[in-house]
Amino acid sequence: MNGRFVKLMAAAALGSAALFGSTVKVSIGANNAFPGGNIGPYTVAVGGMTEFVYCDDETHTVYPNETWTANLTSLGALIALGNANIASSSPVMWRGLPNALTLYEQVAWLVNQFGSHAADASGLQNAIWDIFLQKSGTGLNTDPTTDAYWLVQAATNYSKLTAAQIADTFILTPIAGTTVPSADGTPQEFLYVTPEPASYALIGIGIVLLSLGSFRRGNRKTN
Repeated sequence: MNGRFVKLMAAAALGSAALFGSTVKVSIGANNAFPGGNIGPYTVAVGGMTEFVYCDDETHTVYPNETWTANLTSLGALIALGNANIASSSPVMWRGLPNALTLYEQVAWLVNQFGSHAADASGLQNAIWDIFLQKSGTGLNTDPTTDAYWLVQAATNYSKLTAAQIADTFILTPIAGTTVPSADGTPQEFLYVTPEPASYALIGIGIVLLSLGSFRRGNRKTN
């Protein structure tokens, strides 16, 4: 790994941390409502860009043609704050929970599993909802289609989140009173990852192909 790449990674991490406390517009279209019970990921517009988002909030609802303002917080910034600050003052929905930081890291780990475990989306989504509702899962904890299984996996593996996964994970916490139409109430909180978890493999393949191309060009010059 060359020095330039390390510097780029460091800059990306610092940039994500700087996003703590910023706000962004979030909106959904006429045919994209997902009240509690539907399984993600869901498609919404975040700051005018289409993103896949993952709901961590089963206590609220969103509706078609709804727009709201959300606090945009990077997971990296949340980790930098530490749990004591999260519990008292940060703009995240679940700050009153005693282990809020750990819970967000567990949810982030689960979000990063959707791309490689699409068949288990129901278990993953329900586990995410269980975490902040402080519920135990149902089903066998050896069955990856159940939330019980993914709750165990999240508790065991969340500390294995990579630096890239932490830097690329963001939390969208709705700001009360900004929803249009206002009669809809406060929407749900979401997480999103950029690039999407399912895209990591494609990006990796692209990097390998670019590296091979550079290697071949180098060989031609040498020869």
